Amino acid sequence: MLKLEMYKILKRKLVWIVLAFIFGLVAVYDGFFIVKNYCLGGSELGSRNDYELEQYEAAKGILTEEKWNDFYTRYKPDIFEDGRVLDDSNAYDENGNLLRLDEIFAFQNYDFDIHFGYFRNWGWFLGWNIQERMKYLYAFVIVVFSALFTYERECGMQEILLSTKNGRKTCTMAKVGAAFLITNGVYLLLFLVFTIQLLCITRGIGWDTSIQMITWLRSATCDMNNLGLFLHTFFLSLLAMNVALLITLTASFLAKNPVVAMCVSLAVLFLLHPDTLALDVHLDNMAVNRVTSLLPMSVLNVQNLLEQVPLNIAGHKLQFLTIAEVLYSLLLLAGGGMFFRLLSKNQKYYAS
Repeated sequence: MLKLEMYKILKRKLVWIVLAFIFGLVAVYDGFFIVKNYCLGGSELGSRNDYELEQYEAAKGILTEEKWNDFYTRYKPDIFEDGRVLDDSNAYDENGNLLRLDEIFAFQNYDFDIHFGYFRNWGWFLGWNIQERMKYLYAFVIVVFSALFTYERECGMQEILLSTKNGRKTCTMAKVGAAFLITNGVYLLLFLVFTIQLLCITRGIGWDTSIQMITWLRSATCDMNNLGLFLHTFFLSLLAMNVALLITLTASFLAKNPVVAMCVSLAVLFLLHPDTLALDVHLDNMAVNRVTSLLPMSVLNVQNLLEQVPLNIAGHKLQFLTIAEVLYSLLLLAGGGMFFRLLSKNQKYYAS
């Protein structure tokens, strides 16, 4: 029955249209740009990237003032005609003068060593790229699975299914299983594409660089490298995607038609967002900031989670990234349990 439910879902043209859009954007559009500029060779952008990788790899190690000055003495970033410097580390002031480490990390108090190394495209991929692209997968889940249960109710099939042996439990479990397999299969394939693109550009160089070298993670207080950030991003976005699926399936099971289920899912996942609610994620109010960082859409923003001030519990710092992972794991387990209990209710209902 699981295969039948997967067939019923995948035979819909809308499913393949949405998938074609997502992978056309991520794999074809982005992939063509990356292959053309970074893999084939001969392009100015690719040559510049190879030069950067070589320079950063040769200079990697514990960050010191001496290493900082020596590196930027040898490595010259791109400088525009108007004097602006193209360098993601923000190592220069507006006049093009090299800043000191105490000027760059003036307000930070790290209790660990920062490992200097390549970081540029790691920050872009793990920040903006994955965060923005994953929103399309949220939309895929809502569009595809909002009608999973409501469609049968609209077509009058629900009463027929309920009148058959195991019609509620077996059939419904097959639907949920099919939705879970398809969602996670698409997610894993999408993340594999991201990983291949990242490796094409970085060649794996910079995995051991501290995340504090990424400009937008200077305020992060956890000792983590780019590989650790990559794994956390993968795990947290996987949890968030399954929570989004659970919300959509619950709305579909309770709603009377697909439009209502879709609107409810959109409201929870997209409208319940700091920007939509006219709340700035970076409000001075720490409590509001912490709450909004854990909302379904905001939790994809790993940068914001790492910028939160950790909770001090019995002398141990608990990072909000860890809190988000634990919270969404519990939501998935508890919510899944309640959902299956709702599905199995009155499972021995038969037609008289």
